[in-house]
Amino acid sequence: MNLPTITKNILLINIAVFLLTQLFGLRLSVEHFALFPISNPNFQIWQFISHMFLHANILHILMNMLMFISFAPFCERVFGEKRFTIFYLASGVFASIFYLMFAGPSIPIIGASGAMFSIFIFFALCNPEEKIYLFFIPIGIRIKIVAIGLLIFEIWSALFGANDGVGHTAHIGGAIFGTLIFLSLNKWEQLRNLSTGR
Repeated sequence: MNLPTITKNILLINIAVFLLTQLFGLRLSVEHFALFPISNPNFQIWQFISHMFLHANILHILMNMLMFISFAPFCERVFGEKRFTIFYLASGVFASIFYLMFAGPSIPIIGASGAMFSIFIFFALCNPEEKIYLFFIPIGIRIKIVAIGLLIFEIWSALFGANDGVGHTAHIGGAIFGTLIFLSLNKWEQLRNLSTGR
């Protein structure tokens, strides 16, 4: 797969960090680089970014990176390299802030899932009729159906689900950010068309 530059670099950084955490231990990494609530004495400002590159296990990083390489190349083509980098990092920061609004005072978060949901929702809004193939399902499903189903699941899990150790509110926050960016770009495009008489 021929990935664009920033997508490839982010993928490689995530893999490298994961291998380092396996070498030196996840616990040490979590203590310094997971995102802790601001009221927690372990909180540091850099954790808003660093937590995005930590993953708990092979399944965690595999699922995130599969989603990333599936939808990030489109986003990078839309934004360009610099703006995509900002979009990716801002997605993670926004999602983590949304998570912290509902998290307990001692519950840290790791992983890029918030940014993944932002990228996925942005892609789905741009290409609602695109068909994707999910694991073990031989027929394509329109991505707008998958997106709606995922959002319903995440909202239900956040409101009524048991404490499963998954940052469902971060996923919702990422989805909100991706939607806001899509709407703002749509509005900007409409204004540009009006200004040029198109």
